Amino acid sequence: MNRISISIKILLVVSFVVIFTEIITRFFWHTTAKGIYDIEQISPESCHNVDSNLGFKLKEGHYTYLYKSGFSFSATHAFQGTRICGNEKNASYPRILIFGD
Repeated sequence: MNRISISIKILLVVSFVVIFTEIITRFFWHTTAKGIYDIEQISPESCHNVDSNLGFKLKEGHYTYLYKSGFSFSATHAFQGTRICGNEKNASYPRILIFGD
C-alpha cells in the first residue's frame, strides 16, 4: 500500500510540474501552437476552390506561400488539384506505394 501511494505522489508531482511549466511558457513567451494562421501571403491570392464532395480543391497554377517567420515555398498544382512535386523521376530510386486512407 505504501509503495502505491509513493508512486501516485510522484505521478502527481510530475504532472503538476509539466502543467505549471506549460502555463508559464505560454503566458510569458507566447508559445502557442502555430499552423496555417502564420501564413502571411499566398500569391496569386486564392489557391483553393470550394468542392461539395471534398470540402476544397486546389486550383491549377503555381503558388508561392510566405510565412510570418520569413520562410517561403512554392507549390505547383495540376489541372485536377493534384500537387506536382520534383523535376524528373529517377528510375534508380525504389518505388514506394501507399494504400489506404
